[in-house]
Amino acid sequence: MRRRRLIVILAILLVAAGAVVGYVVISGRGSGGEASAGKADARGPSPAMGPGYTFDAFIVNVADTGGRRYLKCTITAEFDGNAGVTEMAGKVPLVRDVVIDILSSKTMEDLEPGVPRDALRAELVSAIGSSMTKCKVTRVFFNEFAVQ
Repeated sequence: MRRRRLIVILAILLVAAGAVVGYVVISGRGSGGEASAGKADARGPSPAMGPGYTFDAFIVNVADTGGRRYLKCTITAEFDGNAGVTEMAGKVPLVRDVVIDILSSKTMEDLEPGVPRDALRAELVSAIGSSMTKCKVTRVFFNEFAVQ
């Protein structure tokens, strides 16, 4: 009876260990490779986020809808240093005006996920970055993005 119980316990432990190893291998959390060394790999930039500023929600009419549809989004601008957050705090009205102009000029096709939305992100990085003098805008994130 004891031997049977021991075999069952060992089998359960073996299955659990296999599950843990499988998870580590699939999720890329192993001890080897570039991903664990903190380097960016061929999949793109590092997912770690630098200092950022999150704006209040933007609500604008979509350009090609005759005022019948609108976009509501919240964005966060990421900077290459903490000076960007401090500088942005003093330029919020200026930057919001620029972002509103860009967002309200977009058509439904410009707001589609994928390549069009990535182009919008790049345009926002450039526009917000042109307002900054003490730092560089590295990325823009959409925290909320809804078209109604």
